[in-house]
Amino acid sequence: MSKVVTLVPMLLRLLILLFSSYVGIKAPNDSYYYETGKPAKFQTVVLSERGKPISGHRVKLYAYKLDKNWWWDVSDYNISTYNASDSKTPAFTLEATTGGDGKAIFQCQY
Repeated sequence: MSKVVTLVPMLLRLLILLFSSYVGIKAPNDSYYYETGKPAKFQTVVLSERGKPISGHRVKLYAYKLDKNWWWDVSDYNISTYNASDSKTPAFTLEATTGGDGKAIFQCQY
């Protein structure tokens, strides 16, 4: 049993060090959505595997427009069913470079 216990921290350390950098994004509001037709600011931060800010790192922001469609179908036997479908369409792509604090800000309006 002690072999398993000593192996777990080693595996966790290995998983944490899989990437040389990590990117975090802050949503433009507390609802985690972007309302079209209004300006929005997306903030990102890039950190090293040790949690230190990385400056000069190129970051791309991909945005998609999400739609939900619904309708009623009626069969030959007059049985109605509710149907729904989701769709995702590319809206825009932006690029920025992180500053000395590891942060990049995207200003957009779609």
